[in-house]
Amino acid sequence: MRQSIIISVLTVWLAAGCTESGVGRRPPPRTNIVTGSTGSTWYTMGSGLAEKANAFFDGHPITAVPGAGGVSNPVRVSMTGVDLGISYGPFLSAAYQGDSPFRKPYPELRLVAALISNRLHVFAKPELDLHTVGDLKTLDQSVRIGTGIPGSGELFCLTALLTVMGTDLDKWQEQGSVLRLSATAQRFDDWKDERLEVAMTFVNDPSPQLMELMTTRPGEFLPVPPELRIALREQWGFREATVEPGTYPNQNYAIETVALPSILFTVADVDEMLVYAMTRALYENQDYMTNIHPGFAQWDPMDLPDDVGVPYHPGAVKYYRERGFMNVKEPALEHASKDF
Repeated sequence: MRQSIIISVLTVWLAAGCTESGVGRRPPPRTNIVTGSTGSTWYTMGSGLAEKANAFFDGHPITAVPGAGGVSNPVRVSMTGVDLGISYGPFLSAAYQGDSPFRKPYPELRLVAALISNRLHVFAKPELDLHTVGDLKTLDQSVRIGTGIPGSGELFCLTALLTVMGTDLDKWQEQGSVLRLSATAQRFDDWKDERLEVAMTFVNDPSPQLMELMTTRPGEFLPVPPELRIALREQWGFREATVEPGTYPNQNYAIETVALPSILFTVADVDEMLVYAMTRALYENQDYMTNIHPGFAQWDPMDLPDDVGVPYHPGAVKYYRERGFMNVKEPALEHASKDF
């Protein structure tokens, strides 16, 4: 009788702790995915990933929250010690090693997965008669330019562009130009309401928000000239990219620009089961993610971010090895548990 009761209790306990998918055998801690500003591609992606990963658990422990962007997110996630985030490969590498623009290293950072790549888009009102991004250096009039908030990839891109052009924000503002720092939604509203002459954003094509923007108030997309693309690639690991003609309304020309892959990351102490669930949610829901953003139609699940120089989290490694995506043992990951 006593043995029967013990077996019954154990059966109920195991059933409560296991999902049908077999991912979870115990409740994970609550955690956030630190993304971009509300309305941004990152926020949309993070919300979708959280929804699918939460299906593995009771209580919906994962929440997507707005973040300042690619530069600040690694610092914020490192400080909490319990979250995931989205950033770009070069920023994660610099944060891990303590290189500029970071003041100290963050060795606890860990990779989870590569997401879709974001491309730099700089657009200007046609009356300025600008032909490339390089023409911003030689503007003979003051303009109002909109970019991201401090810590965002957009603001960093603008700073990097001006640096490789041989100038900087201070010199650019000395000629009377006004820099408006705002989140994506506010920046797009500023453009529509003609509070900006130049605007920049970092999105994956085709961006529904950008399509609407170019219909409301058409602008001229400015290509990044070859010498600047090369400099950005060599100094920061940007990739050269092309926005094909017809991607956006009133855009019947190719736009040569630069891109960075968005990367889902976390820190070493985050629960392995939770990271495993996040990785699985991404890799087994490509159709769902494509409905959230069409860029996932071209997403390659085999494109692991191996060139970042940051170790993988054991929870992600467990999933990749199960799928046969990762067969080489890495010393930094030998402590990964074989089961949860």
